[in-house]
Amino acid sequence: MQHPIISAPAAPTARTWLVLEAMLRAAPPPAKAAADLRGALLGGRRGIVRSGPFFQARIAPLAARLLPAAWMRAASARYFGR
Repeated sequence: MQHPIISAPAAPTARTWLVLEAMLRAAPPPAKAAADLRGALLGGRRGIVRSGPFFQARIAPLAARLLPAAWMRAASARYFGR
């Protein structure tokens, strides 16, 4: 039984949730992220420790730093179907 306040999400919201769930499935499991961090610490590495798919770990963060905020908002809206 659903809570009376919680109902089925509207179509745009449902699309966003589907995309977020797909992103979470593509992300590394916590154990992998922890192992990558541990390896970096034990190896004396400094700076950013990346763990995960190439796009999520490298391209998206680079784009967020280099592209104008309006472009990133537009890309996010398109990606999440908004």
